Amino acid sequence: MNRIERIRQLCGHGSLEQAGGAEPYQQVATWHAIVCSRLGRSLERRRRTFDYLQQAVLKTKRDGAALLVVAGTAPEPWVRRAAELFHVPLQVLEATEPHSRDRLLVGAADRVFAVWVRRRGKIAELLGRRLAVCGDESTWVAVNEDADCAARSLIARGAVGWYLPEPDLQGSAVPATGDRAAILKAQAVDWTQYLVHCTRGRGGPLPGQSEAQYHDEVLLGGEGGRPATAAETLRKILASGWLLGAARVSRREFPVVCWSEVPLPKCLARRIFRPHLGRWDYEPFGLAVRKSAAQRLGIQPVIYGTAAERERLPVDQRWRFQAQGTRVDWRNEKEWRCRGSLDLSRVSADEALVFVGEPGAVAATAAVSPWPVVDVATFLCSAKGVQ
Repeated sequence: MNRIERIRQLCGHGSLEQAGGAEPYQQVATWHAIVCSRLGRSLERRRRTFDYLQQAVLKTKRDGAALLVVAGTAPEPWVRRAAELFHVPLQVLEATEPHSRDRLLVGAADRVFAVWVRRRGKIAELLGRRLAVCGDESTWVAVNEDADCAARSLIARGAVGWYLPEPDLQGSAVPATGDRAAILKAQAVDWTQYLVHCTRGRGGPLPGQSEAQYHDEVLLGGEGGRPATAAETLRKILASGWLLGAARVSRREFPVVCWSEVPLPKCLARRIFRPHLGRWDYEPFGLAVRKSAAQRLGIQPVIYGTAAERERLPVDQRWRFQAQGTRVDWRNEKEWRCRGSLDLSRVSADEALVFVGEPGAVAATAAVSPWPVVDVATFLCSAKGVQ
């Protein structure tokens, strides 16, 4: 089936005329398209998607084909940049109606690489229609273990199943620092004596890394672009010896590291999933530093107030300011901050603890920690739900 006939069957007989006629679609070059369902906020769950995307781009290059993109589709910015990085010709199409973008991408391509397809989603439906019309081996679908993946049903309808083996990550594991750290019981710790810093999984740029740099690292498979779970983030912090400051909470003017004076059991018991952020407000992984050590390190309590009160603060103290809030009273967080990044080598062996919320992560964390490690999974039993 030629390209024009395929587009008319999949996109409608009027689609070519609406897009400016058939001439752009009569080019001799072979078009490969990379399609995917929306990735969502958590790229950690989709880390394998970018392995497939990279391989699709490289196969396009080997085949002497061009990468096809339709403006406004989910993979467009990633595919555009990948075409630049790997020197692959790019063909850009514009859909006249937003709802027809994915349909045009799936219909116009001579070969489709589906790097992530959600069950019962729009992309799954469009690929099913393509399989019914084309009846060939031009539709490749990435296979993964996600329960929400549509690959199995699409393969049953004629798609080519595409599987990449998991990479060997042993070579990138954080190095051990020597003897394993002591492992303590959570109930043996007086948490009122500590400030806590919870780490989070990472699915975006590192502190100090631009969006463009992050996208390049993701596409090239670099360490700076690999999503990380909260446990992996914690181990990387311990291995590096630094807690890097970020400016997201301080009007982007002053990089800070945030801590809470709320005792960890209470902090984790009242944690809430924030749908608008796509994450929990606290994760059960992180560092706890004695308050006496925190003060020595320059960690200071936040100054809560109104916008007007912030303007009255000396400029060199505004990094400590946090709006007290209206709908949510942020004063309940009892936040402290460290300005800039924190050199963890300044924290002695008896001044800090490391806490993890998964029993299976204790040993790996103890292998890289200079401080005792505490399993705090029991603190999660009474955690709240969604807000």
